[in-house]
Amino acid sequence: MPSNLRSALPRSFVLDSVVAVPIADRARFLDKLAWEIDFGSWPLAEAVTLTYLEQYPDDPQAWLLAAHLAWRVGLPTAEVGFLKKAARLAPANAAVKRRVAATRAAVRPAAPPGKRFLVAKAYGYGFWSDVTHVLGCALLAEIAGRVPVVHWGAGSRFGDGTDRDHFTDFFAPPSAETIDDVAAQAGPVYPPPYSPARLREDGLRLQQGPQEVVTALRLLGSDARTVVSDLYFSAATLMPFVPRDHPLAALPRGPAAWRDAYRHLAAKYLRPRAVIAEEARGFVRERLAGSFIAVHLRGTDKTIETGSDRATLLQREAFARIEAHAARDADLRFFVMTDDADLLAHAVQLLGPRAIYTEAARISGPEGVHNTGRFAGGALGREVLRDVLIAIEADAFIGTGTSNVSNACAYLRDWPQDALTLLDRPVFIDRPMVFGWDMPRLRALAQ
Repeated sequence: MPSNLRSALPRSFVLDSVVAVPIADRARFLDKLAWEIDFGSWPLAEAVTLTYLEQYPDDPQAWLLAAHLAWRVGLPTAEVGFLKKAARLAPANAAVKRRVAATRAAVRPAAPPGKRFLVAKAYGYGFWSDVTHVLGCALLAEIAGRVPVVHWGAGSRFGDGTDRDHFTDFFAPPSAETIDDVAAQAGPVYPPPYSPARLREDGLRLQQGPQEVVTALRLLGSDARTVVSDLYFSAATLMPFVPRDHPLAALPRGPAAWRDAYRHLAAKYLRPRAVIAEEARGFVRERLAGSFIAVHLRGTDKTIETGSDRATLLQREAFARIEAHAARDADLRFFVMTDDADLLAHAVQLLGPRAIYTEAARISGPEGVHNTGRFAGGALGREVLRDVLIAIEADAFIGTGTSNVSNACAYLRDWPQDALTLLDRPVFIDRPMVFGWDMPRLRALAQ
């Protein structure tokens, strides 16, 4: 990688809502990142390179690193595009121009004839985490020219424990093909140990460290006829690889870009089952006719995920905003979404009959309702889908970016200006994900 390119030295960059990484020495940081791409933790290298590119698109070194990343996974078209952008930012650098010419001359074997598939499995966590993963997979399938097939089998927390597909309990399928159709035409399958005979199985890949992780770009660069994604990734990871003629390529960059991208994908791939959509519409007609504000109060296991102090601060801020709205308009009602019985009780105490809520599973304590095993998975999925469909009919929404439920409410609707409030920045939806085991390596990169 040419090392004589110059650009402004960023002091730090942000990997997610809580990790700001100070960069002590830019040249050393970029050299170490290039080493990570070739020899280190691939998931970390992918996440950091694409995050650095998103935050510093005027740095030619960022595009060179992205080109190196594309080369490593076998994406020559993206590699050329990234090199050309580096060349435009550093027009006097002859080495970059030579790399552009050499990469253009490289010919990659054509994809084998016939349909190619992407199977999106359940990630195995919250409902809207799994749904958001499906949307990322749908984008990857579009970029790669694959047919997206969703199969939430026995590993889904929102099914009945059998290996039948449970995604279609909530949404229409994204394509006409089923998992059996894929198995009949699967050909070579990536990653192992998946095979045509084992596509229905879950839990085959238990990621214990970087060497077991198959990232979005590994899937994107695979030549296998069928690829399987069972690990969450954000659509933000794929945005630099979107072809120029793709509708998402025209989206403006900025803090709201992730919402625009997911809204586009959701409009195409998320078609809620009619009975669930009608239940949501009926609740709005009967209980929320007129103006109302939707509020998502996330407690239970999210308190542990975000830290008790941070969670408490966000909850206090949410209630402060609720109280301010309630004081300004004595007739305003509030649709309260929460899985936390204590937070619901507090909202009812504060608002009285103006707090409107559905019948849904709720508990007290630090365990998520979907983790207890006490509630039927299908019912939990229908409840949280219904409640989100209700919430996006509100005049305004208050939630937190640390929750995929709130993020879904944010991207499923193009909210009027000032009508959407996320009390914390989104986590792992507007940028690539860094795994906990890679955090020491991440900090070492920037030292």
